[in-house]
Amino acid sequence: MLRDTIPLKEKETIKVLKRFKNTNPWFGATRTRKAKFFYCFEKLKELYGIDTELIFKIPLDLKKWKSSHKSNYNSLTDVITLDGRLSVITLIHEFLHALGYDEDGAVKYSIYFFKIVFPEEFGKLKSKDKFYTR
Repeated sequence: MLRDTIPLKEKETIKVLKRFKNTNPWFGATRTRKAKFFYCFEKLKELYGIDTELIFKIPLDLKKWKSSHKSNYNSLTDVITLDGRLSVITLIHEFLHALGYDEDGAVKYSIYFFKIVFPEEFGKLKSKDKFYTR
């Protein structure tokens, strides 16, 4: 589904992401972590009034996956696929695509929100081109 870019609701988005942060999204079994990501996604969908679907292509042993670079948003089917490593930045990034943001906007705002809500984790990341990794 192609849509016009939906304006960001900055304060409300930060509030949803802070609740997500309080769940400690990096802790727990794969099933538990997926539930945390899904809950955050559902709250963001509710905030923005969109019907995008979220699909996980995550192995049971997350340690085998070092990257989430195969994750994507398909605008024709309005589906986000989180493929590989469960990444908070990737979830935000792909959600921004679902809101109509192009690659530059999705990169800019996913990093912006992550840096505000997760400053300790942001400080641990290494930047290369437009990618941030541990």
